Amino acid sequence: MSGDDYSTGEFEQVFTLLVDEVPRLIERQQWSAGDAVLSAPWGLNSHLVLGSFYGFPADKEVLRHTRELIDGKNFCDMAATLVDDVLVIRALADDAFALREELTRLWSAIRMLINGFSPGAPRIWAT
Repeated sequence: MSGDDYSTGEFEQVFTLLVDEVPRLIERQQWSAGDAVLSAPWGLNSHLVLGSFYGFPADKEVLRHTRELIDGKNFCDMAATLVDDVLVIRALADDAFALREELTRLWSAIRMLINGFSPGAPRIWAT
């Protein structure tokens, strides 16, 4: 746990998911120290860590299975939804390492459903 309170500064993140060079999902987040989004229940709810997970292609069965895996069984605030055929998981926590472990667990559990590959963490997570 970092213990950081982010009392100064700004955050901006832009994420674009392209499939065959066509945008499937475009997101933008931006806030500054002191913004209501940091402490409000509809925002970060005073958590220090925000995580996102995306899976493609996904369908209602993948979403159902994912929700069963996270429904009340995790350490943080987490939810899953479908945006067209993109699975989007959002999580709020206070420990980045614990959140990463939870997202790794979810990925291992749903990877076969999404792309037919056996469970395993993406190589990028080893960096």
